[in-house]
Amino acid sequence: MDATAEELIARLRRDPDDFEAFRPLGEHYGRLGDHASLANLLEGWAKRNADAARAARAFHEAALLVMELGDLPRAESLLVQALQRDPAFEDADAQLAALFEHRGDTTALLQHLTHRAAHFASAGDGVRLAAVEERIGQTYQHRLGRPDRALAHYRKAFEADPTLVPAIYAAREIYRAAGNPKAAATLFELEVKAEPTRERRVALLRELGHLRASELADLPGAIDALSRAENEAPEDLAVLHELASFLLERAGQRGDGPAAAQERAKAADLFVRLARAVPPDHAIAYAQSALDAAPAHEDALTLLEGLAVEHAREDLLPIRWVGYLQWSPHGPLADARRRSLGRAYVDAGQLDDALVCFEPLLAHGDAEAAEALVPIYRERGRDADASRALAIAIAGLPPESRGPRLRELVETLRATGEHDQALERAKELLALEPTDVQTLEYVEDELRRREDRLELRDLLLVATRLPGAPVELKKRRLREVAELDEEHLADAEGAIEAYGALLALDPADRDARSKLGSLLERLGRWDALVAHLEQESLGLVDPDAKAALLFRLAILHRDRRDDPVSARMALRNLRQLRPDDGEARDALCELLFDMESWNEALPLLEERIEVASGDERLALLERLGAIQEERIGDDDAAFAASARLLDEEPTRLSALDRMERIDLRTGNAARLLETLAYRVEVVAPDERAAILVRVAQLADRELGDLDRAADALQQALDLEPASAAVLDALCDVYDRGGRYKDLVVLLRERARLEENGTARAELYRRIARILGERVGNLDAAAEAWEKVLESGDDEEALRALLARAEENGQNDARLDLARRLAAKVDGEERLELHLQRARWLEADERLDDAVAVLRQDVLAEAPQHLPALFDLARWEEKRRDDAGLADALERQLVLLEDEGLRLPVAVRLADLYEGPLADDARAIDALHAWIDCDLMDAAPRERLVARLEANQRWPELVDALDGLAGVEVDEEAQGALVRRAAELAASQLGDVDGAWERLAPRVVDDSEAERQIRALADTHGRHEALAELFIRLAQTASAPATQRSRWLDAARVLEGPGGDVGKALEAVLRAYALDLADEALLGEVDRLAAASGNWARLAQVYDTLLRSVETPRAKKKLLVRHARLLDSVGDDASGALDRALRACALDAEDEALLGYVEDLAPRAGRAEELLVVYDRRRSAAKTDEARADALLRAAHLCDVDLRDRDRAFGYVAQAVALSVRTPSIGPSVERAVSELDDLAGGRDARERLVAVYRRLADDAEHDPRAAAALFLRAARLLEEALGAPEEAFACLDRASQDAPIPEVLDALEGVASRLRRFDALDARLASLVADALDSQTAADLLRRRGRVLEERLHRLDEAAEVYRQLLTVARDEDAADRLLSCLRKARRHQDLLVALDQEASRTRSSERRLELLREIATVWEKQLANKWEAQDAWKKVLAIAPDDPVATEAIHRLGVSTRRLHPDDLAPSAETDLGELEDVVEDVESVVDDVAPVGDPATVQASVAQFEEDTPSLEDALPPFESEHLAEVPLALAPPSTMQAPSLSDAPSDFADLVHTASDDDDESLFADEAPSSEHVALFDDVSPSVDRALFAADAQDAASKPAAHDSGVVTSPPVTRNPFGRREGTAPLMEGFPDDIHTHVEADASLDDEFPPLPGATGGTLDDALPYAATVAATLDPMSEDDVEPVPVRDEGARDATREGIRAASLREEPAVDLGTGELLAFTDASSAELLDSGELDADEVLDDLDDLEDADLLDDDDLVEEAPRAKTSLPPPPPRRNE
Repeated sequence: MDATAEELIARLRRDPDDFEAFRPLGEHYGRLGDHASLANLLEGWAKRNADAARAARAFHEAALLVMELGDLPRAESLLVQALQRDPAFEDADAQLAALFEHRGDTTALLQHLTHRAAHFASAGDGVRLAAVEERIGQTYQHRLGRPDRALAHYRKAFEADPTLVPAIYAAREIYRAAGNPKAAATLFELEVKAEPTRERRVALLRELGHLRASELADLPGAIDALSRAENEAPEDLAVLHELASFLLERAGQRGDGPAAAQERAKAADLFVRLARAVPPDHAIAYAQSALDAAPAHEDALTLLEGLAVEHAREDLLPIRWVGYLQWSPHGPLADARRRSLGRAYVDAGQLDDALVCFEPLLAHGDAEAAEALVPIYRERGRDADASRALAIAIAGLPPESRGPRLRELVETLRATGEHDQALERAKELLALEPTDVQTLEYVEDELRRREDRLELRDLLLVATRLPGAPVELKKRRLREVAELDEEHLADAEGAIEAYGALLALDPADRDARSKLGSLLERLGRWDALVAHLEQESLGLVDPDAKAALLFRLAILHRDRRDDPVSARMALRNLRQLRPDDGEARDALCELLFDMESWNEALPLLEERIEVASGDERLALLERLGAIQEERIGDDDAAFAASARLLDEEPTRLSALDRMERIDLRTGNAARLLETLAYRVEVVAPDERAAILVRVAQLADRELGDLDRAADALQQALDLEPASAAVLDALCDVYDRGGRYKDLVVLLRERARLEENGTARAELYRRIARILGERVGNLDAAAEAWEKVLESGDDEEALRALLARAEENGQNDARLDLARRLAAKVDGEERLELHLQRARWLEADERLDDAVAVLRQDVLAEAPQHLPALFDLARWEEKRRDDAGLADALERQLVLLEDEGLRLPVAVRLADLYEGPLADDARAIDALHAWIDCDLMDAAPRERLVARLEANQRWPELVDALDGLAGVEVDEEAQGALVRRAAELAASQLGDVDGAWERLAPRVVDDSEAERQIRALADTHGRHEALAELFIRLAQTASAPATQRSRWLDAARVLEGPGGDVGKALEAVLRAYALDLADEALLGEVDRLAAASGNWARLAQVYDTLLRSVETPRAKKKLLVRHARLLDSVGDDASGALDRALRACALDAEDEALLGYVEDLAPRAGRAEELLVVYDRRRSAAKTDEARADALLRAAHLCDVDLRDRDRAFGYVAQAVALSVRTPSIGPSVERAVSELDDLAGGRDARERLVAVYRRLADDAEHDPRAAAALFLRAARLLEEALGAPEEAFACLDRASQDAPIPEVLDALEGVASRLRRFDALDARLASLVADALDSQTAADLLRRRGRVLEERLHRLDEAAEVYRQLLTVARDEDAADRLLSCLRKARRHQDLLVALDQEASRTRSSERRLELLREIATVWEKQLANKWEAQDAWKKVLAIAPDDPVATEAIHRLGVSTRRLHPDDLAPSAETDLGELEDVVEDVESVVDDVAPVGDPATVQASVAQFEEDTPSLEDALPPFESEHLAEVPLALAPPSTMQAPSLSDAPSDFADLVHTASDDDDESLFADEAPSSEHVALFDDVSPSVDRALFAADAQDAASKPAAHDSGVVTSPPVTRNPFGRREGTAPLMEGFPDDIHTHVEADASLDDEFPPLPGATGGTLDDALPYAATVAATLDPMSEDDVEPVPVRDEGARDATREGIRAASLREEPAVDLGTGELLAFTDASSAELLDSGELDADEVLDDLDDLEDADLLDDDDLVEEAPRAKTSLPPPPPRRNE
């Protein structure tokens, strides 16, 4: 020991924790090779060190040292301590386990591994836990032969780490070896999931597939496994082939069907993939296999077609085409294959078959098929078919010949202006002939004209690509394309392409280049911009400009494009342009470094080094060396750079390190040795030995120079003689140098000299090891081992010799050595040695000795030694010793823990005991064991059932049946097993409960089980349990029908054998709750409730049901049912009423329910509560009928039951009020009231009803019709029921005043007729006529009054006047006939003539007109004896009927000419001198216009004087006749008045002319032959309509009105308001005021009273006074004339009021209203107007004032006031149009 070591030891003694002393001391011991001292040092230091990890490493290093010294126990102790300090120290763990293995201590190894597993489990380290468990499993499997325990630990391993594939593999291989493929398959699946490599996963899946197919008969599972393998490796041909084979096998098992077809298609897909991956000959076979599987497989057939053509095997195709078309007649390529098959048939001469192929194609217009069919059809004489086929074939010709025709068509279309079609055809032409310049230009121009820029752009682009086009034209088109894209189409990309193409044609185009650059920069298209600029740079010659451009390019590349490569290029170009640019150099250098372009950057770096100095130069040199070494990998250059750096700075250690590193990496050992030699020279002396050891190692390992290594070690040993490590290294060098002879000689010499036997044995041990391990002289080694044994049996020597004996096949020697070795060892190894002896004996066919060794030496010591038991079983079977075999298997079964391993053993035992050993008891045990191993296997259970039944072991048999039923998949068989078990349990074991428990679950679907359990209940009195079962089944059933059935089953059991009606009721209720519509079940509920008398429960049930239902209908039904049940069975009317009332609240309209409540309430003594029901019913009613019904029921209740008539008629009044709105209710009300009188006797109720009617009618002022209807009902009731017709008449009279509607008037007429009160009726009708507001009502009233006057009172004159008035209001044929009839009966011939003439002019029937004209002629001739008028009339008849014999005979009879009249002769006579009459009209109009207001007598008198002066007298215009006749004329015109009428002598002559009626012949006077009679006054009626309109154009005033005084003293009549019916309000009857002496004269013309209203004055009136009146008469006679003169409108306040009401009434009817002041129609009114009038938004007075203002201003057009409504709407004539002023 040198001084240094002693000093370090002293330091450690003073301070054991002095690491600075510990470390160099350890190194010192290491150099000396003093392993023992070093181990002691490490152990001591580790024990004192607080750092667990460092302490553990120290213990581990010490253990390694002592192991080299051969001290294994101490090494074990040190390793244990290491693991105690750091349990995660894997090196110590592995070393300790290796130590246990080395010495064969399996027990210690397992204990160690188990302890480690517990530690990792508690630490949650699954990966390490799995590794340890796997190691334990391996130990059990390979060292102890316990596969069962190995399986358990393997399972723990892959459960802890599912990715631990070796553990899964080891486990599944154990299962396979044990004969349990099912369990192995499960582990295969786990292994596939855990396996990380695809290749092995595929292999595993393939192996799994074959396992499932061959050993488990699980073809679907095999297909699944191979499908997954195919997903993993789609290119693996073996997988594809195997999968396809399995699929076809599976499809064959399935037969036909969609599933089989799908599998065949999948197999075909796989065959196609195989075909594409194999050589052609195999590919054809695979393709055919695919088509065999799926004849319609598109890819397979396509592939086969290609292969057949390529390899001249077309003969394979026709049969395949046939199959394809059979399976896929409409496939995507069916037509093409029909063509191919057809051609094949043609080539084969099978033309019929070819037709079958081609003709379907022909139907689709297939030109190729048509071409093929043409010769076939011709050959067969089918010329028509041939022609048809040829036409189709021509249509399929190539398009080359279409060009000329298309060009001609385009020109034609252009010429005709059909540019749309021309453009389309031109496009087609361009598609065929793109180079057609003329067409191209036309399309361009047309697209420009249409501004179709997109299509124009596309066309121009196409045109630019056409060959042969002039460059300038292309440039023009490209420029236009660019402009279109950029300016119109927003297609920047297109513009860029166009500019690029343009520049390609003309690179010098500056405009295009500029625009392109701007566009690219604007769009950020940096790549394109760079290319553009680079192209531009090619044309630059100015260095500065080019340099600037290059700089810009570099910036773009670097900053915009992130393209350092291009930036580098730009900088390179810039350096070439300016080589001395240092900034460019540095920038390029740094860029190259960033790009890691080291080689290019290094020259630049060298340049920088050359110009640098100082630290910068050193840094650059350091960088150069680092780059050379680390980046470029140029070790030589890096070495040189480091050398340069050392030259600059010799102490630069980094350079020296780099040089050594380079030499190590490059393997330049020689130069490294030089470097190390240099380092030895410069380092401290204490470091040199270590460097020499490195030199030795380098020489040894790198140069293989053991001699040099030995020299270096020798030098090191010289420096440190005590170094054991150096010595060991030297020995190792000798050893590897093969200098064994010297070594062995040395060791032998030492052994010879050694006196200690143990030491000598150790020397021979080393010699044996060297000879055996180094020299390989095993015989010499064996001799050395023998020398070792001379000192006694030695374990290592015995092992070596045993191994040598095994190698030499020395059986006896190895048996002896194994026996001796077993005596030296213990535990598992000893057992293994005995086991090995037994196996050698078995191999030597010494079975008996082998079995004896197993039983005596192995199993006697270790009865649970499974490997021995496995061997024993095999050998006993070979010895045919079934009992011995069974014993071995029994012992295995006890020991094996894994069910997968126990299963084959149990099966074998069962076979033995059921077979040759015939031991049922043990067979049963074995079968139980089998079942325990595979719970789902039915086979052992079936065998067990048979064994148990044969041995009558009933309890076990019942359990076995239960177990078998649990695994049985067939439902019927399972049911049979359960029933059998239940039967045995009850009959053999007396276990009724058990039987019940077995059968109960089966009752759901097993009718036999239900029958059996019912019998069990009957036999053992278990009805309550049976009912509970049914209840439970009902509660758990999901189907409502099942629930219902089970509840009823329970109810029947409870009611019958159970005798519990209450519970039965509950069960039935539950069944009923499932379907409330089940009346039968509810009946059962009612029956059971009644039987049990449990009304409270029933009420509760119904209440519950009411809460459970949602619809009112369902609730009502329940309430009614409950009520009826309480009423009929429970005798609880009050309770029934409660529920009935609740039902009524839900449905107040239910008649039957209401009737029941009405019956129930009195019986319950609660009648008054019905009023609430009625009130609800009324409130809920949707119709008035329903409301009235409720009210009448309430009235009946109050009157009959409650004896409260006043209250009753309160309800009646409400019903009557409803009947006003809904008249159909009225009869019901009256019937109800009559019933009250019938019940009470008397008439009080009906009298009260009349009072109600009257009261309500009085209150209905706002609704006259409603009031009238009520009075009508009252009247009917008064007359028919109460016998009071007078009161009835009064009611009707009142009703007619409210609303003169037909019903009221009919009733009024009826009562008046029965009372003979026609005068009163006439008076009322007259009053109603006067008050009527519309023409329709007036017409109806006039019609009724006329009939009353005519038929009841026989006052014909008045009736005639009424009918005449009716005709002015409405066109009524019956009124016309009645007027004529009245005039005939009254012999008023003059009036009759007027009426006949008017009717003839009105009628449209030629027959009727002819009849009327005949009567006119007859009256003139027979009644009036006026032959001239008669002649005239008969001529009119002949004008219509020229051959009329009566007219012809009358003409001859009267002695005048029979000249036939022309129809024009029938025109008004005034037309014969129309000009003269028009002059007269103008004069009259001027007079009318000049007439001053009546109140201005001076003006009136002057006007009259002027008129008399200018007009001839009337007397001069008339033929002479008698004075009485003359006197009649003014009577017809003059109204009664106190004023004196003008005389005819004072009349102007022109006026007399007007009164004259012109005859048909102008030259013949009407009175030529005889003087006219008194009736000639009637001639006034025949005045020409034109004259009538001219004369009578103004309105008249009634002279009967009270005169008003004016300052002038002239008396005038008040304004007259005309109503629509010819009467004037405020006027007296027509004849009032006339002198009595003239009545007789007027009587003949009484018929004109209404048509010719009275003149303004009775006497003394002037013609001016008569003119307005005459105008009104003219308007009345011909209201529709176009030349009417507008009357002067006069409107007073009375007219305003009447008009206002008229407007409202007409608005409600949506008819025109009448202005009662002017007689004009107001067409603007409608229903909305009435609403506006009622609401006040529209004021009638304002309307009338507005009309007046418009009239005054002459701004109101007649169309604004007059509606040209149809005459059917109103018979009132519209006011005449205004005359143009």
